[in-house]
Amino acid sequence: MDDMQEARCKTGLQKKLLIVVIGILLSCNWAFSQNDKFKALFIYNFTRYIEWPARGSGSFKIIIIGSSGLFAEMKDIASKMKVDQSPIQVSQVNSSDEVTECQILFISREHQSELAKIAGRAKAGKMLVISEWDNACLKGSSINFITKNGNLNFEISRSNLQASGLKVNADLFALGKVVE
Repeated sequence: MDDMQEARCKTGLQKKLLIVVIGILLSCNWAFSQNDKFKALFIYNFTRYIEWPARGSGSFKIIIIGSSGLFAEMKDIASKMKVDQSPIQVSQVNSSDEVTECQILFISREHQSELAKIAGRAKAGKMLVISEWDNACLKGSSINFITKNGNLNFEISRSNLQASGLKVNADLFALGKVVE
């Protein structure tokens, strides 16, 4: 094989390798977006199992702390669905200092240090706190997303839910892993 053929072969292999790498990156991105879609669906479905005391007739408010891809998925659900008869309002903030009254507060992984700051306010404000990192229910979260054997699932803390004053249908405990 002469130098010209070898160079073409090498370039061809590099192009194929680049295509494979791009394919892997796109599939990973697709998997993350699918994960966000599933989390959004879980969150919406949690509203069917939880009752918030005296929340009035305004919008059902969901706040997301952090730059999670979940925000776009929740906005999509909010444009099509309601909780009871209330429209869903979704907002995104960068820290716990920006959190206002809401029914659901999702704290993304990169803001896990915010949980300690918000836990007391969440209980007093009757908020369902949802997170996505290891042992978050032990630190004050009521529901925590976990991935087990490649499948999205959730942990649920009965004591944190009770402390927040939310009424929970017992069927929800059967759907997730109860941790205390």
